[in-house]
Amino acid sequence: MKHIKQDKDKNCAQACIAMFAGKDIREIEEMHGSDTGMSQDDVISLSKKVGIKVGEWMFRKEMKKWDIIDYLIPLNCFVYVGSKEHELDTGHLILRRNGKFFDPNGKQYYVMLKYNMLKGYIEIKRSSYILNKLISFFR
Repeated sequence: MKHIKQDKDKNCAQACIAMFAGKDIREIEEMHGSDTGMSQDDVISLSKKVGIKVGEWMFRKEMKKWDIIDYLIPLNCFVYVGSKEHELDTGHLILRRNGKFFDPNGKQYYVMLKYNMLKGYIEIKRSSYILNKLISFFR
């Protein structure tokens, strides 16, 4: 999977969807009609539009201990995170794929140290992962 960095202040969701779908971030922005922030419902509907099978938005209480996150969220999901230092922040979307975290605002993280609050997640169903792997194989 190619790591895609967000290039605007609030297009982290578009970057995460582009990363997982193997598409260009501009294509995702065009499909969404905006390069700014997306709601959880927007992430779900746009993911489905590009062929990613996702579950519903799952809210979790804000947490501080990242060492137990692995046991609370799926191995493949879009994760809404926040930082205690920015409590008014609406959050930031990162991608978790095969248990590894990919931050469109930085680089791949195996252990999240930058964010200390889990706000929720949207599970990516396994069949999407297999389908996207096949599609990228034949490209």
